[in-house]
Amino acid sequence: MRSPNHRSPSAQVVGEHRRSHEKMKKKTEQQLARHMLAHRAKGYSLAYVLRKSALHFAIHIGLLALFVIWFFAADELCYKGLCLWGLGAFVGALARDFGWLRRIKAQWPFTEKIINWQTVEDLAEGKGSANTAA
Repeated sequence: MRSPNHRSPSAQVVGEHRRSHEKMKKKTEQQLARHMLAHRAKGYSLAYVLRKSALHFAIHIGLLALFVIWFFAADELCYKGLCLWGLGAFVGALARDFGWLRRIKAQWPFTEKIINWQTVEDLAEGKGSANTAA
């Protein structure tokens, strides 16, 4: 009889692939530290966020254009409703993103006070990890 923790070989391969893929997507501590140092003086800026999220916003704008075109091309009311739902989701996502930016900027003076900037600088230079630098 199999133990509850036993996994088939194919499930193990899938699990290992998923873990390695997650590692590739995550930013390293050094990258995150450099990111923090870029904001040290003034906090997050709209231009920086737009530059770093250009692909994200390009996809949203592309979907917005498709929904607008589809709205005017569609004859049936249910399709027009779906388009309006998509437009509402887009506006909601923008409101969420800009609200996040506004809150982060407002909280930045406090964040700047509580961060150990020496540790961040060390991590940005590749001198250890957060576990050993603390």
